[in-house]
Amino acid sequence: MVYADTGWVSWGDWLGTGRRPPGAGWRPFKNARAFVHRLKIKNSMEWKLYAKSGKRPHDIPTNPHTVKADAGWAGWTDWVGDPKMRNKAHHLHST
Repeated sequence: MVYADTGWVSWGDWLGTGRRPPGAGWRPFKNARAFVHRLKIKNSMEWKLYAKSGKRPHDIPTNPHTVKADAGWAGWTDWVGDPKMRNKAHHLHST
């Protein structure tokens, strides 16, 4: 690759899309999830709106379910931290 030793980061960096391959400079899963919990986002739809708003830090993926699948991903309810949804899911599993 011509630019490998001169600052090449990724195709996303080169094209200006910001997209990175899985594992490329992402914030550790637990830290990223804690950041998202502080936002008090309620569901995946709200996350997607936030992710497109331009406010999302570049080291937190837009599609965490694809990037963080092997790092602890346990579903959207876990990612956004909505306590009402967690309680509902717990109730369904306990009956």
